[in-house]
Amino acid sequence: VICNHSPLASEELPSLAAGDVVKIDLGCHIDGYIAVAAHTLVVSSTPDSPPENLSDEIGNVAVAAYNAMLVAADCIKAGAKNEGDVTSMV
Repeated sequence: VICNHSPLASEELPSLAAGDVVKIDLGCHIDGYIAVAAHTLVVSSTPDSPPENLSDEIGNVAVAAYNAMLVAADCIKAGAKNEGDVTSMV
């Protein structure tokens, strides 16, 4: 399931398993101000242990996404245009 899915109480979904990649994406709009925050994580077998047996591919994707975010954030400034100044850099 991808992209802002909020399951209904009546939907039966599989439980999370160790090794699953999970995206947490939250947003808030108050008095005309909007804020969003998102985080991607890998489910571990216990709450206090790090994820185990991560493939190089999962690690590479996570690092690439993080680096793309840093590049995009650096390009955002007054007068910049999304397609020409931000997206093309990423």
